Amino acid sequence: MGHCYHALRRPTRRWATRRALTNVSLGSCQSCNRMFTRELIQAISDFQRDAKSAKQKVERGARLKDAASHLSAEFKSCRLICYRQIALTKPSLWQLADELVLPEAISSWTIDLGVAQTLKGGVPPPIEYTGLIFGILPTSNSIVVNLSRLFRDPNFIKACSREARNVLHFANGTGRCWNKQSSLKSHRSGLMI
Repeated sequence: MGHCYHALRRPTRRWATRRALTNVSLGSCQSCNRMFTRELIQAISDFQRDAKSAKQKVERGARLKDAASHLSAEFKSCRLICYRQIALTKPSLWQLADELVLPEAISSWTIDLGVAQTLKGGVPPPIEYTGLIFGILPTSNSIVVNLSRLFRDPNFIKACSREARNVLHFANGTGRCWNKQSSLKSHRSGLMI
Protein backbone atom coordinates (compact mmCIF):
# COMPACT_ATOMS: atom_id res chain seq x y z
CA MET A 1 0.00 0.00 0.00
CA GLY A 2 1.30 3.48 -0.85
CA HIS A 3 1.41 6.56 1.29
CA CYS A 4 -0.37 9.86 0.97
CA TYR A 5 1.92 12.55 -0.37
CA HIS A 6 0.50 14.95 2.24
CA ALA A 7 2.20 12.82 4.91
CA LEU A 8 5.61 13.52 3.39
CA ARG A 9 6.02 16.95 5.00
CA ARG A 10 9.49 17.64 6.33
CA PRO A 11 9.41 16.62 10.02
CA THR A 12 11.49 18.23 12.72
CA ARG A 13 13.02 14.91 13.79
CA ARG A 14 14.28 11.99 11.70
CA TRP A 15 12.27 9.36 13.65
CA ALA A 16 9.08 11.32 13.07
CA THR A 17 9.36 10.62 9.32
CA ARG A 18 9.36 6.86 9.80
CA ARG A 19 6.47 7.03 12.25
CA ALA A 20 4.45 9.25 9.89
CA LEU A 21 5.05 6.93 6.94
CA THR A 22 4.10 3.81 8.88
CA ASN A 23 0.99 5.36 10.44
CA VAL A 24 -0.46 7.18 7.44
CA SER A 25 -1.76 4.82 4.79
CA LEU A 26 -3.09 5.85 1.42
CA GLY A 27 -6.36 7.75 1.76
CA SER A 28 -6.27 8.17 5.53
CA CYS A 29 -4.67 11.60 5.41
CA GLN A 30 -7.05 14.18 6.86
CA SER A 31 -6.19 16.62 4.08
CA CYS A 32 -7.22 14.04 1.42
CA ASN A 33 -10.40 13.23 3.33
CA ARG A 34 -11.33 16.93 3.37
CA MET A 35 -10.48 17.40 -0.31
CA PHE A 36 -12.14 14.23 -1.66
CA THR A 37 -15.46 14.46 0.15
CA ARG A 38 -18.62 12.45 -0.36
CA GLU A 39 -20.25 15.62 -1.74
CA LEU A 40 -17.54 15.94 -4.41
CA ILE A 41 -17.81 12.28 -5.40
CA GLN A 42 -21.63 12.56 -5.50
CA ALA A 43 -21.45 15.68 -7.70
CA ILE A 44 -18.98 14.03 -10.10
CA SER A 45 -21.07 10.86 -10.27
CA ASP A 46 -24.27 12.85 -10.89
CA PHE A 47 -22.63 14.84 -13.69
CA GLN A 48 -21.37 11.62 -15.32
CA ARG A 49 -24.92 10.24 -15.42
CA ASP A 50 -27.06 11.15 -18.40
CA ALA A 51 -29.25 14.16 -17.60
CA LYS A 52 -32.95 13.91 -18.40
CA SER A 53 -33.20 17.58 -19.35
CA ALA A 54 -31.10 20.66 -20.00
CA LYS A 55 -32.27 22.09 -16.67
CA GLN A 56 -31.07 18.98 -14.80
CA LYS A 57 -27.68 19.20 -16.56
CA VAL A 58 -27.32 22.86 -15.52
CA GLU A 59 -28.28 22.04 -11.91
CA ARG A 60 -25.79 19.16 -11.78
CA GLY A 61 -23.11 21.38 -13.28
CA ALA A 62 -23.71 24.03 -10.62
CA ARG A 63 -23.44 21.42 -7.85
CA LEU A 64 -20.22 20.09 -9.40
CA LYS A 65 -18.73 23.57 -9.62
CA ASP A 66 -19.58 24.22 -5.97
CA ALA A 67 -18.30 20.83 -4.75
CA ALA A 68 -15.04 21.16 -6.73
CA SER A 69 -14.34 24.74 -5.67
CA HIS A 70 -11.99 23.64 -2.85
CA LEU A 71 -9.81 21.38 -5.04
CA SER A 72 -6.19 22.35 -5.52
CA ALA A 73 -4.96 23.82 -8.81
CA GLU A 74 -3.49 20.49 -9.96
CA PHE A 75 -7.07 19.19 -10.36
CA LYS A 76 -8.30 22.34 -12.12
CA SER A 77 -5.82 22.77 -14.93
CA CYS A 78 -4.88 21.13 -18.21
CA ARG A 79 -2.05 21.90 -20.62
CA LEU A 80 -3.37 19.71 -23.44
CA ILE A 81 -5.81 20.42 -26.25
CA CYS A 82 -9.30 19.33 -25.24
CA TYR A 83 -12.01 18.14 -27.62
CA ARG A 84 -15.78 18.19 -27.58
CA GLN A 85 -18.28 16.69 -29.97
CA ILE A 86 -21.28 18.92 -30.59
CA ALA A 87 -24.40 18.12 -32.60
CA LEU A 88 -25.90 21.37 -33.89
CA THR A 89 -29.38 21.98 -35.20
CA LYS A 90 -29.74 24.31 -38.18
CA PRO A 91 -30.59 27.37 -35.99
CA SER A 92 -27.52 26.72 -33.81
CA LEU A 93 -25.36 26.28 -36.90
CA TRP A 94 -26.61 29.60 -38.29
CA GLN A 95 -25.91 31.27 -34.92
CA LEU A 96 -22.38 29.88 -35.01
CA ALA A 97 -21.86 31.13 -38.57
CA ASP A 98 -23.33 34.54 -37.76
CA GLU A 99 -21.80 35.30 -34.36
CA LEU A 100 -18.82 32.91 -34.24
CA VAL A 101 -19.93 32.08 -30.66
CA LEU A 102 -22.03 29.31 -29.16
CA PRO A 103 -23.60 29.72 -25.71
CA GLU A 104 -21.97 27.29 -23.27
CA ALA A 105 -22.54 26.04 -19.77
CA ILE A 106 -20.56 23.50 -17.80
CA SER A 107 -19.77 20.77 -20.27
CA SER A 108 -17.50 17.78 -20.77
CA TRP A 109 -14.34 17.98 -22.84
CA THR A 110 -11.84 15.18 -23.42
CA ILE A 111 -8.11 15.11 -23.95
CA ASP A 112 -8.58 12.11 -26.28
CA LEU A 113 -9.70 12.95 -29.83
CA GLY A 114 -10.75 9.31 -30.32
CA VAL A 115 -13.19 9.60 -27.41
CA ALA A 116 -14.66 12.79 -28.90
CA GLN A 117 -15.14 10.99 -32.23
CA THR A 118 -16.93 7.96 -30.75
CA LEU A 119 -18.74 9.28 -27.65
CA LYS A 120 -22.50 8.59 -27.65
CA GLY A 121 -22.39 6.79 -30.97
CA GLY A 122 -20.03 9.19 -32.71
CA VAL A 123 -20.65 12.31 -34.74
CA PRO A 124 -24.28 12.16 -35.91
CA PRO A 125 -25.23 11.80 -39.57
CA PRO A 126 -26.10 15.12 -41.22
CA ILE A 127 -29.84 14.41 -41.39
CA GLU A 128 -31.16 16.39 -38.40
CA TYR A 129 -27.90 17.66 -36.97
CA THR A 130 -24.53 18.85 -38.07
CA GLY A 131 -21.84 17.18 -35.98
CA LEU A 132 -18.67 19.06 -35.17
CA ILE A 133 -15.67 18.39 -32.98
CA PHE A 134 -14.08 21.43 -31.41
CA GLY A 135 -10.56 21.56 -30.03
CA ILE A 136 -9.46 24.18 -27.49
CA LEU A 137 -6.55 24.85 -25.19
CA PRO A 138 -8.47 25.69 -22.00
CA THR A 139 -7.55 28.50 -19.67
CA SER A 140 -7.11 27.51 -16.02
CA ASN A 141 -10.01 29.68 -14.87
CA SER A 142 -12.38 27.85 -17.25
CA ILE A 143 -11.81 24.38 -15.78
CA VAL A 144 -14.19 23.20 -13.06
CA VAL A 145 -12.41 19.88 -12.55
CA ASN A 146 -9.94 17.82 -14.57
CA LEU A 147 -11.35 14.31 -14.12
CA SER A 148 -8.52 12.79 -16.11
CA ARG A 149 -6.05 14.09 -13.51
CA LEU A 150 -8.36 13.34 -10.57
CA PHE A 151 -8.82 9.68 -11.57
CA ARG A 152 -5.03 9.24 -11.73
CA ASP A 153 -4.74 10.26 -8.08
CA PRO A 154 -4.61 7.16 -5.84
CA ASN A 155 -6.10 9.11 -2.93
CA PHE A 156 -9.17 9.99 -5.00
CA ILE A 157 -9.60 6.37 -6.10
CA LYS A 158 -9.39 5.32 -2.46
CA ALA A 159 -12.00 7.96 -1.54
CA CYS A 160 -14.31 6.66 -4.31
CA SER A 161 -13.96 3.13 -2.98
CA ARG A 162 -14.65 4.35 0.56
CA GLU A 163 -17.72 6.41 -0.42
CA ALA A 164 -19.22 4.32 -3.26
CA ARG A 165 -21.90 2.74 -1.07
CA ASN A 166 -22.93 6.19 0.25
CA VAL A 167 -23.19 7.88 -3.17
CA LEU A 168 -26.62 7.67 -4.79
CA HIS A 169 -26.61 6.04 -8.25
CA PHE A 170 -22.82 5.53 -8.09
CA ALA A 171 -23.09 2.47 -10.37
CA ASN A 172 -24.73 4.58 -13.11
CA GLY A 173 -22.30 7.49 -12.79
CA THR A 174 -18.71 7.20 -11.64
CA GLY A 175 -19.02 3.44 -11.17
CA ARG A 176 -19.90 3.07 -14.87
CA CYS A 177 -17.63 5.75 -16.36
CA TRP A 178 -14.60 6.05 -14.07
CA ASN A 179 -12.21 7.81 -16.42
CA LYS A 180 -13.06 6.09 -19.69
CA GLN A 181 -13.76 9.48 -21.25
CA SER A 182 -10.44 11.11 -20.21
CA SER A 183 -12.48 14.19 -19.49
CA LEU A 184 -12.47 17.49 -17.78
CA LYS A 185 -15.44 19.65 -16.91
CA SER A 186 -15.17 23.14 -18.25
CA HIS A 187 -17.23 26.23 -17.56
CA ARG A 188 -17.31 28.71 -20.37
CA SER A 189 -19.75 31.53 -21.02
CA GLY A 190 -19.41 30.90 -24.72
CA LEU A 191 -17.46 28.82 -27.19
CA MET A 192 -15.69 31.32 -29.43
CA ILE A 193 -14.56 30.37 -32.93
